[in-house]
Amino acid sequence: MKLKSVIIALALVVSMGIFFTSCEDTGGPVVVNKTTLKPISNLMANSGDNTINLKWDASPDTAKSAMIGYKIYVDDTYLSTIGVISKYRTDYSLNGIPSGTKKRIAIEAVSNDSNFIASNRVQITWASTTIFNEEFKVYESNALTGQGYGSGLQLFNTTANKPKTWTVHEVEDWTVGVYTMDQNNLIFGAANKLNNGESPYSKNTKSVMISQPFYYNSFVDWYDNKNFEDQSFTWSYTYDLSTIPSQYKQNSVIFVVREKIGSEYRYAKVLVNLRNGTFLQGTSPNRYFLMSVSYQTANELPYAKGK
Repeated sequence: MKLKSVIIALALVVSMGIFFTSCEDTGGPVVVNKTTLKPISNLMANSGDNTINLKWDASPDTAKSAMIGYKIYVDDTYLSTIGVISKYRTDYSLNGIPSGTKKRIAIEAVSNDSNFIASNRVQITWASTTIFNEEFKVYESNALTGQGYGSGLQLFNTTANKPKTWTVHEVEDWTVGVYTMDQNNLIFGAANKLNNGESPYSKNTKSVMISQPFYYNSFVDWYDNKNFEDQSFTWSYTYDLSTIPSQYKQNSVIFVVREKIGSEYRYAKVLVNLRNGTFLQGTSPNRYFLMSVSYQTANELPYAKGK
């Protein structure tokens, strides 16, 4: 009889436990751990006329169906007019940005799945520039001996509203020029440093420096993620084009040009074009260099990345 009572009591305890377990209140919402999308990398830019061109390496999460694309922000404002761009794109051009205007641009990877969070934004600061879609003939300096024209290039002339070439008799207006009196050298650089600053170049009083050469055939080839002053440029006054390393002999050359105006700097890029394997075009004594210009019309904007 006692054994039967014990068995009944144990059965009641077990059943009560089952009851209370099944009725236990878990309380609160179910917590779901959300996944943050991985950001893009290597965001770079160059500038065009009223344009900033962007390119980047895709988010590693592109293969996930939850990731739908990218949002672009300019000065912290989402560009809702373009919406979410495809996740398979790794470039975009922002148009309608006035020349000489600096912008802070950010890109984030986004999802339409509530279990995913947008990536961290990757940011770059850049500015549009003024592109002059023509080549300017800069004649070699043999004119100093009475053989040929001889000229230099003013990177921006306020009357013409574009670059302008000047003869050797107007050397005061040059920004940069070339010196070929020594037939073994092709010197490009600041006007008043040509021929070691001897006359007539000494008449030029502009404060101009140039970077080391960069070997690109067009402005559009050069994307970057740093402004000029953040880079380890070798600023100098002149460069001998005849000393270009052999591996770059088939490339045109771009120089960053920095001119001091008052207490501030004005930046540009000058493309010295290679044609048929040579920088000098035409026939002696009127040979010339073909130069293209990307110019910042505003001071202190070292982002003259032309297209």
